[in-house]
Amino acid sequence: MITIKKNTDYISKELVDAKQNSKDYDDINKKEIRTTLRKEQGNICAYCMSRLDKNEHKTKIEHLLSQSANKTEKLEYKNMVLCCKGGEGLPKKEQFCDSFKGAKEIPQIIKHLHNDISGYIIYGNDGTISSNDKELDAEINDCLNLNNGKYLKENRKQKIADIQSKLQSKFQDKSANANIFKKLINSYESCLEKEPFCGVVIFYLKKSLKGRA
Repeated sequence: MITIKKNTDYISKELVDAKQNSKDYDDINKKEIRTTLRKEQGNICAYCMSRLDKNEHKTKIEHLLSQSANKTEKLEYKNMVLCCKGGEGLPKKEQFCDSFKGAKEIPQIIKHLHNDISGYIIYGNDGTISSNDKELDAEINDCLNLNNGKYLKENRKQKIADIQSKLQSKFQDKSANANIFKKLINSYESCLEKEPFCGVVIFYLKKSLKGRA
């Protein structure tokens, strides 16, 4: 996961109209909302960081606070992120992201997602995602199932291998000084169109930077 900076200036006419006219969330046109969320997140899933499909019907507008238990938040843009389909249609244990989450609550992820969640996430060389925060770690596994199966772990593992190879071939590893790492980190963090699983690369670069401070 990476920190998602919400567009606080965005006002959805559809959401405003729905509130004023007591419309249900399911009855509004979500095209503009979906487009804004996609841009906001750099075209990657809010949870697993996989590339979002161009087909809007193959993405999900996810409510951080579940609709069933938090009806007053159903029409709040701040409560929305865009997710992949997360193995929808597969057996439950093989699903991930919103498809696995359903109505489960994720208070720690919500607390940090728009502020500093990157600082709480750890990636192992085997592609495992975890956190030293026990509650956050439980949400990663028990609510989002982000260590399920080979797909997510293999992609995260490959990202680490790719950046290691890139650094070794371009800088002969130890020749890369702290400034180079800082520039690389900034390029990944500021890029408008995010690389899939970019959070893994940013984590690795920041970890390597500490060794050169």
